[in-house]
Amino acid sequence: MKFLIMHGPNINRLGKRWPEKYGHHTLADITADVDTTARALGVEVDHVQSNTEGDLVGWLHDRQDTADGVVLNPAGLTYYGWSLHDGLHDAGLPIAIVHIGQFWAYERGRRPDIFAELATIHLTGAGWRGYQFALRALHGKISAA
Repeated sequence: MKFLIMHGPNINRLGKRWPEKYGHHTLADITADVDTTARALGVEVDHVQSNTEGDLVGWLHDRQDTADGVVLNPAGLTYYGWSLHDGLHDAGLPIAIVHIGQFWAYERGRRPDIFAELATIHLTGAGWRGYQFALRALHGKISAA
């Protein structure tokens, strides 16, 4: 089984960007944690982070036919990333959406998460370990199907 792990804009700044909101763990910490979880599950993972939506769409297109699921933190694209949304919809893969914080609780006045409607799993507020929880849950759902 193979999963695509996708991180949207500004996730590369974790640990430095708003640590009071997102904590002190870095993208490298998350990647290592996900890799450890993947090994425990016996699955393969492929990671990407980009601050550019088009790069994420192209990366997805290049890999979607060999993947079984996607774990995505859309980050700054959460409200407006329609081309990524449509690419994920067209890929037809099970998707776990991850948000490190409870964005809906502190980002008043913003639109809803446009990716929520695509989500097989939607996980918010579990911190940096939310990615491993999402991978485990998505793997379990696919394995049980």
